[in-house]
Order: sequence, then structure tokens, then C-alpha cells
Amino acid sequence: MSEKRIKVKIVGNGELKKEKVNKLLSHPSVESSDYIDVVVDSGITSIGEYAFQYCQKIRSVLLPEGLEIVDEGAFDGCKNLNEVKLPSSIKEIRTAAFSNCDGLLDINLPEGLIHIGDWAFNCCQSVRDLYIPENIKSIGVCAFENCSRVWLESYDNCLYIGSRNNPFFALAKTENIYIVHANVHKNTKFILPGAFSGRNYLKSVTIPEGVRYIGDGAFEESNGITEIYIPKTVEYVGDWAFDNTNITIYCGAEKEPSEWGPEWNGDKWCDDDDYKERLVIWGSEPR
Repeated sequence: MSEKRIKVKIVGNGELKKEKVNKLLSHPSVESSDYIDVVVDSGITSIGEYAFQYCQKIRSVLLPEGLEIVDEGAFDGCKNLNEVKLPSSIKEIRTAAFSNCDGLLDINLPEGLIHIGDWAFNCCQSVRDLYIPENIKSIGVCAFENCSRVWLESYDNCLYIGSRNNPFFALAKTENIYIVHANVHKNTKFILPGAFSGRNYLKSVTIPEGVRYIGDGAFEESNGITEIYIPKTVEYVGDWAFDNTNITIYCGAEKEPSEWGPEWNGDKWCDDDDYKERLVIWGSEPR
């Protein structure tokens, strides 16, 4: 027997909320179908929190121009979702928005996207082609965790997710836990959250000019590093980037940038020595 697959068009304005989606999905024509293709009409500017969470009938989603936000958990656990067409207008994909979408094959992230939240594409195990937009401003913790089929470029014992024009755009992780030295590629712009976390054999990392972003917990618990240089091109350092280390931090910037995370260098109010601030020397030259 062939599968019954129908198209569901959703119209409205502003945020598409879970309550409206639930009402539509309970319609007899949808309930009697095997799979659905969702078309979201123009006028809707955001997909609300958990709007389609765990909807196993969705095979494809077409989102309209003008939509800017896919909110937390919007498509989390939609295991049969194969295809998502994101509009050029999208700005934010928030926490776990597409987490656990096992069937999702490719993710075409538009160049206007500026924020990818924590766990946004976690466990999208079928994704193969993935390019990060070059204008991205922030990428959350474990945003691409367990995307085991995504192609990663290798350089000096580190693995990278590329942009369309730069295969070394974002340093994702090390090739193994035994890495001792790492030279970040000269074309790298992002060091993703947790990239060097827990690498206790690591003795040194060279970060080149041009890197813009160092994510949350990037060097957390990398106890073998004694010093590191952060070039002045770095616009953001995430919270807990150096927690549970004894690193002396040399910064090219003359003073602490206001855009850096409030706890990038530990928690000044914490009594635990592992999480207190480390020595920072501002206005340093590359070491």
C-alpha cells in the first residue's frame, strides 16, 4: 500500500504558536495521513517554542521569506523530517530548534543567519553537507554535536566545519584527546564551544590574527596549557572559556572588550579556585 502524503499550508501573522499547530495537526485529514509536507505562508515571522516538537508525520517544511526566528525546540524530535527550506530572511535558530531530527539530510544555512543556539542541530545524524554562514555572530554549545556524517576538514590534528568559501571557517574539535600542540589554521574565524575542552595532554595552542570568536568553555579543563595569546581581532570570548585551568592569558586588546562574556575568565565571586579569574595581561604582542 502506498503512503498517504498531504500538503498542509499554515497561514497567519507574527508567531506561529504550538497551540495553533496542535489544532491543525488534529484535523481528520492530517490524522489519517502517513506524512505531511508543511508550507508556512508569508506573514508568519517566527516559529514558536516547541511548535512542531515530536511531530513524526512531517517530511518537509517550507518556511517563508520574512520569517526571522525558529525558536527553542520548534522541530525537536521530528525524526522523519527530511528537508527544511530556510528563507534568506532568517536571523536566529535557537536552542535545540532542530535537535534529534534523525532524517534531516542537508542544512542550507542562509548567509543572513547571525545566531545558532545551543544544541540547535544536535543528533542530526543524517546531515552530510553543512556550511556555516560567514556573517554568523554566535554559535552555541554543542550546536552540531553528534552530526556524525558532516564532512570535517582536517588540519594540524584539529577538525573544521567550513563556510562555502573557507573550509577552515570554524574549528569544531580536535582529532583525538592526545593532541599536544595545535596551530589554528590561518583562515579560521570561529573556535567553537568546547573545541579544546578536557585536552589534558595539550601544551600549546597558537591562535592567529583573524579569529573573531572563541566559544563557551573552549579551553575548559585543558590543564596542560600554561599560557595563551588572544589576538586583538577576537570580538567575543564565551563564558567559562578557561575554567579549571591555570593559564596566563595574553591579550592583544588594550582592555577587556565589553562584548566578551561576563564570565569569560571565570567567576570573580566564586570561592572554588578552579573557577576564579586567571591572570590576564592586556596590550600584549603575539607570543
